[in-house]
Amino acid sequence: MADNRLLLLAGDFVEDYEIMVPFQALQAVGYEVDAVCPGKHAGSIVRTAVHDFEGDQTYTEKPGHNFTLNATFDEIDVESYAGLIVPGGRAPEYLRLHDSVLEIVRFFAKNNKPIAAICHGLQLLSAAGVLEGRRCTAYPACAPEVQAAGGEYVSKDVTESLVDGNLVTAPAWPAHPKWLADFMQEPLLKLYGDQTREVMGQTIPAATKYLNDFKTAAEYQMYHALALLALGLLPGRLVGRSSEIAGWSFLLGILLFSGSLYVLVLTGITKLGAITPIGGILFIVGWIALLLATTSSAPHAASREAS
Repeated sequence: MADNRLLLLAGDFVEDYEIMVPFQALQAVGYEVDAVCPGKHAGSIVRTAVHDFEGDQTYTEKPGHNFTLNATFDEIDVESYAGLIVPGGRAPEYLRLHDSVLEIVRFFAKNNKPIAAICHGLQLLSAAGVLEGRRCTAYPACAPEVQAAGGEYVSKDVTESLVDGNLVTAPAWPAHPKWLADFMQEPLLKLYGDQTREVMGQTIPAATKYLNDFKTAAEYQMYHALALLALGLLPGRLVGRSSEIAGWSFLLGILLFSGSLYVLVLTGITKLGAITPIGGILFIVGWIALLLATTSSAPHAASREAS
């Protein structure tokens, strides 16, 4: 599987912006996007519709551009894709009648691969039965379908998106900047999917928690690597037992503190959390020893100079 290959589910009268913008923008930043439609092949077109918000009680609908598919539905291998894009418009209404389309959606959901769905695209996810217990947003008229499928509908401003694990959703095309940015988040999102962790009484996505752990590990490694460098530059008269203890404490602290956090981030083995505090204690011991090395050695150096 290539990490930069994405699958886009299209159909006739898909919303114009919601297919054109992600298809072009994601390719511009290095993704390979295959747009497919059941019953059509590469080179075929799907017609699009422009849904606009002009002060009426619901959206208005106008003809949009023709969109040319670049892949054939019957030839795709879903396992070769890293993520799924589901635009809105009229297309989801009838695409959800195709069992093969629903199976594709279920594959991505089951394997915790990133799914970006917008506006009426949530109709497809609802029909596939992948929203049970999930928080998501959509065009407000789709809220009853989300709730009927066991999902929690969250009302969002039309320019905002919502991330719940591997699922990124938005109400409509004005949210494209936020929606696409969230979809292209750190690879940790793919690794940990919809897992969550408890931090100070709050539940947060595991990807966010582990990204913070990685940053902490890197920062403490940098600080104490600089401390080791400073030890190496100490004048010979200040090098003694305390400085040796400081050096070993910093080194072992980096291995246990930063090392355990790195392994935790990459493997998700939470038991390693018991090792991290030991590394933190060694850091404290190292700083105390370094302080003793610099304060206790100074009088000895002064007395040697006086003699």
